[in-house]
Amino acid sequence: SFPISSYPMFSRADLGSVNELAHALLVTADGARTPAKPALVGSPEPMIAMAIVRAHVDRGTSAELCAAVAARARDRSDVIAVEIARSVFDSRTYFSDGPRARAPIERTVVARCEVRR
Repeated sequence: SFPISSYPMFSRADLGSVNELAHALLVTADGARTPAKPALVGSPEPMIAMAIVRAHVDRGTSAELCAAVAARARDRSDVIAVEIARSVFDSRTYFSDGPRARAPIERTVVARCEVRR
C-alpha cells in the first residue's frame, strides 16, 4: 500500500521497522488525510513520486511541490488542502495491526496549501 510496501525486498528485518517517509497528503473538509496518488505528485511511478517529494523536502522547496499537487487535485471536490509531510511509521505494525496501526508515530508538516477551484 503506497507509500509503504510489504514486498520482502523492502521489509527485511535488517532494514529496521521504524521508517520516515516524505509524502504528499490530501486533506478533506473533515480533516482526514490520505496519501496523494503518485501521478498527483508528478509521476505515475510510486518510487519516483516518493523521490520527488523527498528531493523537495531536502531542498526546502516543499511549498512549490505543494502548490503543484494542489493544482493537480483541483478536480477532487472532496480535497480542500494538500500537505507535504515527513511521517514516521512502524512498518511491522502498519501491515499487521489493522487500520489504527496505519497512523504515523510522528508527523511533521513541512508545507500546506489550499486547493483552489
